[in-house]
Amino acid sequence: MANKEQLEQARFLFELFSSSYAQVGETVKTLDQKIHNTLSLSATLTTLFVGILYYVLSSQSPISSFRREYVVAFTLGTFMLFLVVMLGVFAYKPRPTLALGAEEFRMEYIEKELLEQVRLAAVNMADMEKKNRYVVGVKARYYLAMLVFQTFGVLCFVVGFGFLALPYLAPLNS
Repeated sequence: MANKEQLEQARFLFELFSSSYAQVGETVKTLDQKIHNTLSLSATLTTLFVGILYYVLSSQSPISSFRREYVVAFTLGTFMLFLVVMLGVFAYKPRPTLALGAEEFRMEYIEKELLEQVRLAAVNMADMEKKNRYVVGVKARYYLAMLVFQTFGVLCFVVGFGFLALPYLAPLNS
């Protein structure tokens, strides 16, 4: 009877670790999708803002007439968005995640009893889940950094365009 209880416990742990492993795998996929979307958005924003900036600056007087705040804000915004793209490339790169090799497991543990096989599979799943959570943590840190730099990059462009628009808004206040 104790053997049956141990087997049930081992199966419970296997199912628990298996579902946790699957959740971590889904998290990796979700993070990859978010990183991809943020990377695409940042690349598009960079192109859009630099294009608008080129149009605005080429239709105005020479660059020497612009105040330093404009140039600093636009340069910093462009740098931040380029940084987001670079972080996205590093975050999006494939990282090795572990999976249970069914054939290798079968070959190595075929002679063991069922209880021992279930325990070994559960332990292997727990170890793989732990290592895959590390991959998720790395990707999540990259993603968070991308969001922070993207926010600051867009904010810099908004401030720069605000500074650029101030002379045109001044007659409205009079």
